[in-house]
Amino acid sequence: GGHGELDGWYIAPISFVHDNFSGRGHRLDWQWYLGSHIDGTTLHYQHPHLFADAAVLDIESFSQEISFPHFIGGSAIHETVNTHGARVRYTAQRGRFRSLYGQIRSQSYTAEQNAVLEALLHDDLEKARVTALGLGLRADTRDHAGHPTRGFWGRAVLEQAIGAGLGDIWFSKLTVDGRWYFPLSERNVAALRAHGGLVTEDAPFYERYYLGGPNSLRGFDWAELAPAGWGTRLLSLQSELRFPFGGEDLSGPRHTGVIYYDLGGIWLPGEVPTPSDLHHSVGLGYRWRLRVLGMLRFDLSLPVNGIDADVFQLNVS
Repeated sequence: GGHGELDGWYIAPISFVHDNFSGRGHRLDWQWYLGSHIDGTTLHYQHPHLFADAAVLDIESFSQEISFPHFIGGSAIHETVNTHGARVRYTAQRGRFRSLYGQIRSQSYTAEQNAVLEALLHDDLEKARVTALGLGLRADTRDHAGHPTRGFWGRAVLEQAIGAGLGDIWFSKLTVDGRWYFPLSERNVAALRAHGGLVTEDAPFYERYYLGGPNSLRGFDWAELAPAGWGTRLLSLQSELRFPFGGEDLSGPRHTGVIYYDLGGIWLPGEVPTPSDLHHSVGLGYRWRLRVLGMLRFDLSLPVNGIDADVFQLNVS
C-alpha cells in the first residue's frame, strides 16, 4: 500500500510479480488495488534489454474507477469515472537519445451522470476515447535516490491527443516537473520543486490539473483549490529545509525534520493569471523511514491565505 499523487491512499490486497521469468530480465506483474480515490487492476510487462540494452520497453493495461472531486460552494461533489486502456512506452537507455522516452496510450472514459455537475460541466464529455502520443524528456543527477543532498531530478512530457477515428478528442498537454537539492551542511539539505502544466481547453476534466493535497499544495485538502471542471493551467512551487537526525544507513536517515513553504495557482480557460490568485501555506514536517513500509510522512500546514486560512491541515502519507 501507499499514497500516490493523484490516487490518494491505496492498498493492494493481491499482487503477482514474476521477475526474470524468461531468464533474460523480463518482468511481468499484476496488481489489484483499492483506495480512497481509486480502485483498479494493472497488468504490466517490461523488456529491459531492447536492441542490445539500448532501450526499455514497458507495456501496461489497466482498468480503473476514479473519484474526482469538484468543489462547489466549499463542498466537494465527487464524480466517478471508469476508465480502461493500455499504454506502451519506449525509454532510451544510452546513446544520443538516452534522456528521451516516447509513449502512446489509448483509454476509454465513462463518467457518471450528475445533474448538478451537468449544468456546470456541459462542455465535458461523459463518454470519450482518448488516444494520445507522448514525448518525454528526463534527467537525474541526484547523488542518492532515497535521500538526495545535491543534484537535480526532472521531466517534461508533451502529449497530443488525436481524433481522426483513433480518438474522440483533440487536445495538447504539457507537464513539467523539476526538483533541485542543495547541501547546507554535512547533513542538512534545501530542496526546491517547480511543477507546472498547460492543457488546451478541449481537454475534459479528467485530463486536466488539480491543486491541493499532500503532494501538491500542502495546507489544503486534495484538489480543494481546483475549480469545478479542474484547471487548464497550473503553477506550483514548493521549498523545504530538511534536518536529518538520529541513525542513518545506506538508505538514508531514519528521522528527518522539515520546515516548508508552498505556493501555487490554478486557472480555467480564459482566466488571466495574477499574483493575487496564488495560494500560500507554511508548515512543519516529520519523516520516519520504516524498514518495511518505507517513508512515513507527517505534515502540519497552515494556509496563509485563501480557503480555511485559519485552520491547520494535517497530512499523513
